Amino acid sequence: MSAKHLGKLHPQYDFFLNPYDDRRLTSCPICNAKTSHRKLPLVIWVEPHYPVSLNYTCIYCQTCDLLIAHQNEIEDLLAKIFHTRAPEAVGNDYTVIGTMEKSAWKQGVQKPLDFQNMPENLHDFNLVLKFRPTNELSEQVALRVNPETSKGSERSGRREHKKGVSINTTVDDIPKAVELVEKMKSALPITTRPTKNLVKTLKKQGMPLDPYLDVQIRDVYYMGDEGGIT
Repeated sequence: MSAKHLGKLHPQYDFFLNPYDDRRLTSCPICNAKTSHRKLPLVIWVEPHYPVSLNYTCIYCQTCDLLIAHQNEIEDLLAKIFHTRAPEAVGNDYTVIGTMEKSAWKQGVQKPLDFQNMPENLHDFNLVLKFRPTNELSEQVALRVNPETSKGSERSGRREHKKGVSINTTVDDIPKAVELVEKMKSALPITTRPTKNLVKTLKKQGMPLDPYLDVQIRDVYYMGDEGGIT
């Protein structure tokens, strides 16, 4: 699919926003090569109208030209930025849209750039990727997505088979999932931090929640492949 690009500079990198807190991806999910690090400014659009650039250290696979950012780290940084700048934006939907030229980012540190001029220094991503673990933790499912349609939990896109990659429509090992739920129940209550979705949902219900406030998990349920452990 052809995509319209926001940035005026040539697209760079494939990109994956890793939603799995327990997987740091020290090896590439495509080629299994050892990953390195690359620090560069990520440009993020926070709904409804808040652009921001983060000088963030990504996981990088040179072989696949793949950048990986950790979703929990990005959301923590956004929450810290908007906690004082625009509290109403904490927990809002966002899209990582590309990378910015380092020189332009440094200039923006001294004097914020007008977002209307930001496309002049913006590289869109070549592709936005999603990886979904199958039953075997060593296998990954790659979903390549048109960057222009990369919002939402389920993306439209082109699913590609790669060597050594299998697609399994059953995600969970049900006996192991039930066993894990019982182990979690034995550890209740569990202290944690609220997720982006929880903050967003409660805000819509008129109950703003500080994203830095500890909350307690008091019960755990297994909801099947669709819902997982809730």
